[in-house]
Amino acid sequence: IQTRTFLFVDDVVASPVMNKTITQNPAYTNRLRAGLRSLPTIALSLPGQPEYEEAPGSFELIWPDGRDPVQVNCGISRFGNAWTKFAKRSFRVKCRTRYGDDAIRVPLYDGFDHGRPPVRSFDELDLRSGSQDMSERGFYMAGRFVEDSMLDMGSLNPHGRYVHVYVNGVYWGQYDCRELLVESFMADYLGGRSSDYGVVRGNDNVTDDFVLGAPEPPNIDPWEQARAVRGTYDKVRSRVDVPHLIDFMLLWFYGDCESEFRSCGPLAPGTGFKFWIADADGFLRTSALGLNRTDRQGPGGIFGSLVREGNPDFKVLLADRIRRHCFNQGALTPAALEGRLNARMKEIADSLVAECARWNYRTPANWESAANAIRTQLFPKRTDQLVAQLKARGFYPSFDPPAFDVRGGAVAAGFRPQLSSTAGAILYTLDGSDPRLPGGAISAVAREWRPDAVSVDQDLTLTVRVRSSAGVWSALDSVRFFLSAPRRPSALDLLPAEIHYHPAGDPDLEFIELRNVSSDRLDLSRCSLAGGVRLPFPDGTILMPGAALVAVRDPGAFAARFQDPTSPAFHPGIQILGPWSGSLDNSGERLAFVDPDGTELWAFQYGTDGAWPRQADGQGRSLVLEARPSTVVDGALLKAFLGEGKNWTPSLREDGTPGWEEPFRAAFRMTAEGLRLEWPSVSGESYRVESMDLVTEPSWKPAGQATSSTDGTLGVTPAPGVTSGTRFYRVIWVR
Repeated sequence: IQTRTFLFVDDVVASPVMNKTITQNPAYTNRLRAGLRSLPTIALSLPGQPEYEEAPGSFELIWPDGRDPVQVNCGISRFGNAWTKFAKRSFRVKCRTRYGDDAIRVPLYDGFDHGRPPVRSFDELDLRSGSQDMSERGFYMAGRFVEDSMLDMGSLNPHGRYVHVYVNGVYWGQYDCRELLVESFMADYLGGRSSDYGVVRGNDNVTDDFVLGAPEPPNIDPWEQARAVRGTYDKVRSRVDVPHLIDFMLLWFYGDCESEFRSCGPLAPGTGFKFWIADADGFLRTSALGLNRTDRQGPGGIFGSLVREGNPDFKVLLADRIRRHCFNQGALTPAALEGRLNARMKEIADSLVAECARWNYRTPANWESAANAIRTQLFPKRTDQLVAQLKARGFYPSFDPPAFDVRGGAVAAGFRPQLSSTAGAILYTLDGSDPRLPGGAISAVAREWRPDAVSVDQDLTLTVRVRSSAGVWSALDSVRFFLSAPRRPSALDLLPAEIHYHPAGDPDLEFIELRNVSSDRLDLSRCSLAGGVRLPFPDGTILMPGAALVAVRDPGAFAARFQDPTSPAFHPGIQILGPWSGSLDNSGERLAFVDPDGTELWAFQYGTDGAWPRQADGQGRSLVLEARPSTVVDGALLKAFLGEGKNWTPSLREDGTPGWEEPFRAAFRMTAEGLRLEWPSVSGESYRVESMDLVTEPSWKPAGQATSSTDGTLGVTPAPGVTSGTRFYRVIWVR
């Protein structure tokens, strides 16, 4: 099957399936037409209509910016809506080799990462209609908002974005296109094969608590084994991702949705089962105000069992997650919640007009009104309510971490922060470690706070807790101080100093070094690498002047090679970020650095032929950028500079020099043959040695033929007879 869909806005607007009270309303004319072009469009083609039984068909993705469309042959079916009578249906797209394509390969969620780099290849995609969240229990936001929230809390969750959907050329409205929670999803993000994971379904539309969960055959034992040790924190941690479970419960406590969950995890002990809200309809309702469900047992009864056990480490972890999310601009604070909602509202501000015209479940006016009710009623009050409920249940200590007179940020050199608490002793560290050890003891590197104990003479992070006289610990807090406020980067501030795109052995050693060449601290929060790889930078990513940040494909492989002191390639102090999604193409790749607003500050494509150093193409070397000339004064000139192979050299070391600079230098060494001038060399490169005597020969002249030494360096021995006076030598790397 090969399909190509052509859509005409005028025809869509005039279609008999559209509500004329909206399509012919002058107030909506411009928004309607703009909205139909504002989102990606997915065109499904198949004989008849999608039903619960999967049928072969065609999937097309049409970009709103004019990029080439994507088409795959796949299976198409409908799902959900079994207990409702909405005419609008949800659809599922499944790639199978028998249909012709094994995956949809497209950067669908670039820019919608929420701190977790998305993959670019999908076996399955869900197209969620909205169901009860369209009107009865929400305003098209709940499902997407909940998954965005879990991602912002730092927990693995499906990415999604809104799209328009057409079936056999007929407009079906606006949909939430999301990743599907199945075994392949886990393999994509955590590694391994789909067969390494199992799924648990916790469907329940009756009670106000969670069912135990039903693992999908044949992988029943891993879930039952997790539940068998649910009351023992030290044992359950290898079977359950406990922080993920806590985040799930905190988010579910906040809203007012049903008690349905999905879980997926490895069959063997390791990273543990993770948890997701399966039916978020109703999450964003003012009926959540005053709602207290903190006594619920959670998925599989695991959360409730851990609460009853009362392991001190679990209780501290629970308090830490509450502190992280519900205080100090955390993911569940009012400002963060509203910002998250506003971003999605902005995404569909115009496209929703087309959805309203198609289905008439809402009008654009009452859609905005429903959102305003959440902004003005739920968000301002619910977080404080929830924290009070959690404290009453004993989930959070009766006292907070110490108060800061200045809560981090830019300060003058010599500034001395003041910390205070009436609940007990303040313990702190300066190396980022926890003052509390597992089990409750005080860390050996922790210090007890005294007035003026710390002077901020360089950037530093204070990690603190309070410990009461009874040995009870507060939640953890961490505050960072800078000597000057970091600023956002411009195009010329952060350069791709080194690229290792084709390692000689392990492809997981790919890296990209970014170096701050400005004189200021740079705030890289929510910036990202894009192009062949995708890597968003988390909040708080600050880079000092002259410092480097190394983006890596596989942190584990990179650490074993460059950060293990026993490795011959070890180098201290490398700051890394990763893993990224995607990979660097061995035949050349486009790379871009994108600011938080989505603007490309620079973009270029490295290559493998012409002037591009061939030693970087699988021969062990990396690409190293030469110093930017003073004539490169803007983004356009920088793009041209980066895109020319002659401006890159092969690294002086095998496997590259990620995170540090190794300049090309020559030095004299005394050998058995006499004084010898030597320099590091790269196979296949050319060098010229020249010398001069400022008195008798005031010009540079050839100084001999270079020869190799036993350690692989090149060198020359000065000509015989040159024994007195001052003579200058230089080595030129001829490129």
